[in-house]
Amino acid sequence: MTVRGVPLPKTLITGAPARASEVAAALQQAGATPPLQADSATALVDVCASVPPGSLDCYIQLPYDHRAGATAVADAAAMVADGGLARYDAVTTVVPLLSDGATVVLVMEERGDDQRRLDLAGAADDLTRLLARALRDDHPAAALKIAVVEDRQSPSDIATIARLRGKPRPAASSYVDVEPGLGFADWRCQVLSLLEAT
Repeated sequence: MTVRGVPLPKTLITGAPARASEVAAALQQAGATPPLQADSATALVDVCASVPPGSLDCYIQLPYDHRAGATAVADAAAMVADGGLARYDAVTTVVPLLSDGATVVLVMEERGDDQRRLDLAGAADDLTRLLARALRDDHPAAALKIAVVEDRQSPSDIATIARLRGKPRPAASSYVDVEPGLGFADWRCQVLSLLEAT
C-alpha cells in the first residue's frame, strides 16, 4: 500500500528508543520500509491512530527503559508495570492493526549485573512468555506468527527473525538458539505452542 507513491510502513517497533532505532536501522539495511517507532504508551496511541487496521505485517516489542525504584519493593513494582503489564497494554493496542499472517516478536528483558536485577528480569520474562501463550490462544498460527527472543540477540538478529515471516522455516532444532536458557521441556513446549503447526 502506498500514499502518493510512498510505501506505508509495514512494521511497528516499541520499546527503549536507542535499541528500537538500532533494530529499525537493521531492518532498513535489509531493504525494509522504514518502520514506525513508539517509545512510550502515549507515543504508541498516537502512532496507532495513524495506522489503518490490518495494515501491519510485523510488530517488534522491545523492553522499555525502566524506572529505578528507591527500594527493592518499588524497583519490583516498576519492573512489573514497565516490563510486564505495559507489554500487555501495547499488544492489546497493536493487534487490531496486524494483517493476517503477521509476525509478533517479543524481546525479553535486559539482564542486570546484580542478582536482584536478574531476578526481576526473570519475573518479567515469565509474564512475557505468558503473553505469548495468550496471543497463541487467541490467534491461530495461520493468522499470527509469534517469536519470543532473548535479550542477548543483536539488532540484526532481531531484524532477521522478523523478516523470516512467511518463508520456509529452519529445522526445529535451530529454535534452541532463540532461547538457549530454556530447559528441553520448556523449549519443546514453547516451540510447539508458539510456532505454526507443521
